[in-house]
Amino acid sequence: MAITPFTTEEKANWHNNLPAKPCGAAMICVNKENKMLAVKASYKDHWSVPGGVVDEGESPQKAALRELQEEVNISLVSSQIKFVDVVYHHPQDDRKDFVHFLFMATNVNATATPDMHEIVEAKWVSPKEFRELCRGAPHLIRAADIVDGLNPQQYLENTRSLTGK
Repeated sequence: MAITPFTTEEKANWHNNLPAKPCGAAMICVNKENKMLAVKASYKDHWSVPGGVVDEGESPQKAALRELQEEVNISLVSSQIKFVDVVYHHPQDDRKDFVHFLFMATNVNATATPDMHEIVEAKWVSPKEFRELCRGAPHLIRAADIVDGLNPQQYLENTRSLTGK
């Protein structure tokens, strides 16, 4: 029995009906003193790095750049950043599983100005200080490890609860 290839319309219909997986992107900003930018969101009990949800039709890289601009008013372009990691978060705490892309910019010489809506504070800290501020969130510890040059992999599966339970 011969298989008939999908038409363009059938292929689009198949693709557009696949189950969706939420996707996030974040930016690790490092200054010349090897300190990383930490941000405190109004709705989280721990510190993080600038980032958020990738919008429909938006690439993870563009989302990381957009979130950096929106949250702390730092504008960078694609040529100033590089992809450093992706973290898969298993479904937990009544949340769907999701994928989180991490990008990094080095030698960032900018003042971070929190938007005072979503982000209420921003500061430059050492990776050691950041590990304490992020309260053990695996993907954020991973960000500090990357700044410290401890990047043996570019993929992490997070099985730990994001709420610390």
